[in-house]
Formats: sequence, structure tokens, C-alpha cells
Amino acid sequence: MRKFLLGCLFVSGCAPTLGSDAHIRLSETTLAKTFSVCEIIADDDRLLGQTVTVRAPYETDYSHFAGLNGPECRRALQIDVEGRDAPGVDDVRKMLDEIEGTERRLFVTVNGRLKRCALSHLCVAIVPNSYSEFEIVGPQQP
Repeated sequence: MRKFLLGCLFVSGCAPTLGSDAHIRLSETTLAKTFSVCEIIADDDRLLGQTVTVRAPYETDYSHFAGLNGPECRRALQIDVEGRDAPGVDDVRKMLDEIEGTERRLFVTVNGRLKRCALSHLCVAIVPNSYSEFEIVGPQQP
């Protein structure tokens, strides 16, 4: 009887490992579609841990916040500092310097992994793998 119980515990103890391996494989998937910020915010529970591509206006206060704006959904996707050295970040900085103080906006495509922000369970952040497809939009300076 005792051997039977140990065998049952051993088998049931192994089952969660298979499930968590499957979850790890799923969370390392790169999704091919380019998302809007609103699509990510609306489906963040499913997309967390996924590597996604997002195209949106880049916004920063040049001090504490950098993110991809989603004005139509009233939330932004925060840029996580873990990706501060991602390829293309120097181009972002150069273009932000160029448009600082103007009404122009920088649109950028960011590829990266989604995660929850540290300070709020409502906040979603992207850890950039790369920045690309830069476009400055808006009125020119006189």
C-alpha cells in the first residue's frame, strides 16, 4: 500500500512540469503580425511573454517615461529599460533631438517582448529587441 501511494505522488508531481514546459515554449514565440498599442492593451493577458512587433508614435518626457502612444485607447505601452541598448535606439535618440520642441511626432516600429510593468498590474511594457522604420510626421518648423 505504501509503495502505491509513493508512485501516485511521483506521477502527479511530474505532471506540472510538462505543462510549464509547454508554457515556456509558448511564451518564447514571436508573433508575425504587427500590432497596434490598442490591440496589445485589449489582449494583454494572452500576449504577455510574447515577442511582438508594434508600430506607434514614440513619446518621452526625456526623464522618467518612454513609451509607444495609443491615443485612441487612452493608454501607452511603456518602453522597459531592459531594452535600452537595442539596435536602432541611437536613431530614436537622434530623431527625438531633431523634433524636440516641435509639434512633430516620431513613429517607430519596435520588436520586443511584452511584460507587466513593475509598478502596476494594469501597465504593459515592451522590452525592445530592435527599433526600425522611423518616420517623423507633423508640421515642419518655420
